[in-house]
Amino acid sequence: MLYRIFIFLILISFSFFFIGLYMVPTSNPYISTFKSYIVDDLKISMDMIDNYNSDDISIKNESRKKIINTTLKNLNYTKWFPYEEYIELKLYEDKVVPNNSNLIVVLNLSKDVSVMAIYNKVNGQYVYMYSIEDILPIKSLEFRPYPDKDYNLIISHQKLDERLGAFYYDEFLEIWGFNSNSFKELFRKTTYSEEIYNLNWVNPDEPKNKWQKNIKTGSVDFPSDKEIITKTTTESFLALSDKFPKPDEFKFLQKSSSTENYLWDEKSNKYILDTKNTSNLSDPLDFLSELLSINGENYKIVKTN
Repeated sequence: MLYRIFIFLILISFSFFFIGLYMVPTSNPYISTFKSYIVDDLKISMDMIDNYNSDDISIKNESRKKIINTTLKNLNYTKWFPYEEYIELKLYEDKVVPNNSNLIVVLNLSKDVSVMAIYNKVNGQYVYMYSIEDILPIKSLEFRPYPDKDYNLIISHQKLDERLGAFYYDEFLEIWGFNSNSFKELFRKTTYSEEIYNLNWVNPDEPKNKWQKNIKTGSVDFPSDKEIITKTTTESFLALSDKFPKPDEFKFLQKSSSTENYLWDEKSNKYILDTKNTSNLSDPLDFLSELLSINGENYKIVKTN
């Protein structure tokens, strides 16, 4: 009799544990991962992916909704549920962690916020494992070999659109690699940017009607898995106006170009600037900006005189 009561109490305890596990949100990544393994509603099936690729719009839309809501649950982003119809979804399949194939779910939540959720393939279904959060909206992903590893890097093409108010637009390439049980940023480079500012904002001695526009275009090439070559051209334009200038008011001012080499550094596990093979930096401050960005942070240098 006591044995049966003991078994009954164990079953009741497990029942409450699993109910709590499913119902109560948690920020603990290990509990979130465990939940993803045992709760079917938190997995993404192959049928869901096939349906998302269907030519039937109604089937595609239903699958889209399921994938978005499943991923929002896994991320504990429940506050975004009411905005599901406005969220942009992108799906990619590749191998970006050791010993597994992966589904990468991109959710562009708004014009300023995006997230990547990385799923492992387990028994024919995708189970949530990792995330890359607090990033800017993603235009597309591609994948390249991770140096000296048997899986790939994630290369994200992203954008920052602050043309309304801040007069700044930036498209950039960012490289992410899995290491020490998380994804880390290994490289970042602008491929196109446009900014407009009043010179008086950065130097009070300048007249208030003097405006400058800088347009930067660049390319990023991979001669090998351990080398990156970037080429950047910057064009500057000047306008005189008491209010925000019209496009045709800007007159060409100057143009400069640069080429930078980045090499894979095994110690820091990222691409760093090769100062010996960096050429045509027309402004020393451009070179300083590159050096400051080695640690993964990005800075903007402004001249005041």
